[in-house]
Amino acid sequence: MFIPFSKYKWVDKIGDFFNISRLDLQIRALQHINKVDIVYGPYGAATTKLFLLLKYFKLISKPVIISIHYPLIGSDSNKGLVRKIGKKLFQSYDATLFLSKNIMKSVSDNLNLDKEFLDNKAEHIIWGADVEFYEKFIPAKSPKETQFFITNGQTARDFDTLVEAFRHIDFPLKIYCTPKNIPTVEIPSNVTVISDGNLTNAQLLEEYNNSRAILVSYKMVQESTVGLTSLVEGMAMGKPVFMTANKNIDIDLEKEGIGKFIKEGDVEGWVKAISSVANDEVALKKMGANAYNLFREKYNSQNFANHLGEVIKRLLKKEKQISH
Repeated sequence: MFIPFSKYKWVDKIGDFFNISRLDLQIRALQHINKVDIVYGPYGAATTKLFLLLKYFKLISKPVIISIHYPLIGSDSNKGLVRKIGKKLFQSYDATLFLSKNIMKSVSDNLNLDKEFLDNKAEHIIWGADVEFYEKFIPAKSPKETQFFITNGQTARDFDTLVEAFRHIDFPLKIYCTPKNIPTVEIPSNVTVISDGNLTNAQLLEEYNNSRAILVSYKMVQESTVGLTSLVEGMAMGKPVFMTANKNIDIDLEKEGIGKFIKEGDVEGWVKAISSVANDEVALKKMGANAYNLFREKYNSQNFANHLGEVIKRLLKKEKQISH
């Protein structure tokens, strides 16, 4: 069964008016609700809000599982009524899988979720990249074969801070971005900005392979796991990762020996972090090896799928017992 992600844009506009994103997709998916056993939403309420409302009013009974990488349904609101409504809706999910321990604690504290709910319907899950896909890019080039640092991305990226840092770093930096998030500051000669959008994912990963390390700089515009995708991808490529500190990311780069955290907007911090290892090939190689080993052992899609599969089997077993 294949349901196109977007078909009737006018329906989505109606959904946006009522703060129900991807309404078109959800309505078309509902047409097949009796053909499925469980609904899984990898973007939390972003693509399941209609399902959630229907479950709350007991109009559908299919179990709904979501994975969560940001506070949702009013859990971060400073209005008690909003949090109260959010809690009622949130409890309609049959299983909630948090990609961040900190966000799990924040949501449970703000919504005052009881222990019974947390024990039965909420749990932390480790997310990661696909081993088989990234194997074609391994082994990564050694640091002595690389000539630049690289950064890319769209969500809340802070390229200006990196540009300012590389004014004081005697090493090239490549920035892959979109026309909407091009750096706004003057670009020094050692920084190259590519924003034409013609690069394929495979070509970008080849660029990762040719880089000395992957840099992930962003602004914390909201509580989320922003940066996690780039971090895990860097680990899968066997590359050191230097990134803006985010308390919602469970991987401790420095403790694991795979890179360093830098405070948000800290130009001097970036200069210090990069300069300390830019020409230290031994340290960079060790960081890259540690990153790849951690990816293979723990932060990969197979481990995520196994955990998700156990949750699905548990819910199916519960549904079977109820039906009998």
